Amino acid sequence: MWLPREERHLLMVYEVCIPKLGEEGVTFALGELSWFATYTSRLPLWRAWKIAERAKQLKKTRRDESGEFSPRVPAKPGSGEKDCMAWLAGKEAVESANKMLTARDLIELRENGTGIYAVTLKLEGRDLARKYNSWWDRTGLWYNDKIRHHWIWLIISFAIGALGTLVVQWLSG
Repeated sequence: MWLPREERHLLMVYEVCIPKLGEEGVTFALGELSWFATYTSRLPLWRAWKIAERAKQLKKTRRDESGEFSPRVPAKPGSGEKDCMAWLAGKEAVESANKMLTARDLIELRENGTGIYAVTLKLEGRDLARKYNSWWDRTGLWYNDKIRHHWIWLIISFAIGALGTLVVQWLSG
């Protein structure tokens, strides 16, 4: 299953940052997740390593001395209009992606205040996120969803069949 960009990126982050399956609600702040939901690139399939690298940095910065994942205070919007609009765009993207991931039964989400989310990754969500974090599996998912079932293959197979018929007639004649 090939998810839209925001959902795919957040699922990849959750898989990296939630160490155990079924762990009860790891807390994320909106400021930590907004970059992943609003990140765009020209080649999203090939730039996924940046998402995984940034998620590993997030995981590393959130670790405390005991090695546990510690919740962070959400990033507050700045005083400028540009900061507020960026914060609102990030909030909308994160909430929309989280709602769709919950509807697809990949995560369980609980809001713990404005811009603070407790996320539990389900088995199907962890499996799909693991595939997104692996280059080989990700390209297979992309091919299966975007190319394999595309209408262009019908035209290509017809052209190859017609060309093959002409070659056989030419060789036998």
